[in-house]
Amino acid sequence: ENKQRLQEDGLLSDDRKQSLPELPRRVGLVTSADSDARIDAVTAIHDRYPDVDITVQDASVQGDDALEELMHGVATLAKDPTIDVIVFTRGGGADKTLRVFNETPICRVIADTDTPTAVGIGHEDDRTLADEVADFRFMTPTQAGDVVPERAELDRERSELAAGLDTAYQNAVETELTG
Repeated sequence: ENKQRLQEDGLLSDDRKQSLPELPRRVGLVTSADSDARIDAVTAIHDRYPDVDITVQDASVQGDDALEELMHGVATLAKDPTIDVIVFTRGGGADKTLRVFNETPICRVIADTDTPTAVGIGHEDDRTLADEVADFRFMTPTQAGDVVPERAELDRERSELAAGLDTAYQNAVETELTG
């Protein structure tokens, strides 16, 4: 029923999805502050790009307070102009414990933010409506590290470009002097 309502409102359409930033300077993370999912996501992000800042917005991810806290978390991060992308994470669980991520209000908050959003909930086979509404889905909290590029790869590309630029400059100078 919730999925049908979201579909009718166009919130599941790929046309409305934003691209994730190529190199976010600050990642907003909505999750339980004392969860393994937070540890996994933060570790994975910093393993790929140690210099990125992460702002954690603590929220219950199941139980009576979860819906309100998750909505508050995304709303808080969405108001912060320094946040380049908002990532929701939580570990896997039974359908009953993941239910909050199928609720229409949290899906609408995710869809309505101007900041790109990504969701990394549970395991590969866990699917929620929040996954469908977000701009991007990571299969696990650890895969949420892919929200940033690998620093080592960027450094390698920069070195190759610098070497190519040096070679082009040397060739141009040589051509000018001998021509």
